[in-house]
Amino acid sequence: MPDTLLKALVLMRASTLLGAAFLVLALAQPSTPTTLVAGAAILATAGLLATVSLALQAPASELTVGSRSHQHREVLSSMPAPRHPNTAGRPRTRAPSLPETAA
Repeated sequence: MPDTLLKALVLMRASTLLGAAFLVLALAQPSTPTTLVAGAAILATAGLLATVSLALQAPASELTVGSRSHQHREVLSSMPAPRHPNTAGRPRTRAPSLPETAA
């Protein structure tokens, strides 16, 4: 598992756990003002963790399996130019050279 994906997974589970803790806290003692402040702090922390986990997951979705193969297909869609000087079809220099001997 990549490191950023693992961090995102941990943050997502932590935000889910904090959200569940807020619900338990709110249902246990709904009348106490300190409970509401603590619940708001837990909810803000859960929202922050959810936002960070979303930000970490976004770059992972940009890398797809076929992104490199599409570029490779475009390169091979036409005949590549010959690169070796002795390849047929490649223009030779104007300087005279010795003929090649057959082996």
